[in-house]
Amino acid sequence: MISSLSGDLLALIITAIAAVLGIGAYGARQRSKGREAERNSAEERDHDKADDIRDRVERDLPDRLRRYDDAGYRD
Repeated sequence: MISSLSGDLLALIITAIAAVLGIGAYGARQRSKGREAERNSAEERDHDKADDIRDRVERDLPDRLRRYDDAGYRD
């Protein structure tokens, strides 16, 4: 009888640990997706700003600002 109870208790503990690990892995994956989405969004905003800067340079002050073109400076 005691061995039956200890076997059931062990199975319950293993199941609980597996559930906690599964929830943790799911949460980590969701955070990873969120970081990736934010990184892509930031890159898109940076490209848009770079295009705006490039347009202004070509329109207004090509000699004065050309040296900063594609230098990685952010607005």
